[in-house]
Amino acid sequence: MTVDDAGQACVDIVLSTYDQSCNQASDCMTIQAGEVCNGDCACGGSPVNISGQARYDQAVSGIRFEGCPCPASPPPACIAGTCVSCGFGPGQPAGCPDAG
Repeated sequence: MTVDDAGQACVDIVLSTYDQSCNQASDCMTIQAGEVCNGDCACGGSPVNISGQARYDQAVSGIRFEGCPCPASPPPACIAGTCVSCGFGPGQPAGCPDAG
């Protein structure tokens, strides 16, 4: 954990260090990637394999997320063996099914 220029606690979550493979949608979860700091909203996120949950939880254990109103987002899906977010962002499939 580091302290940014404003004096708040931050952690850098490197998405490429998390497994994104899956066999079914229940293998997937979303995490906040990049620089995550106190006061950030915990909305949306990047899809990864649930096997990384303990490591992610430990990395952000000192971060206090804000209780921001987040838009409803679909759960991550497993498409062609990869955890993906459906219907979010350019180039991402809208409403994609679980095609593990």
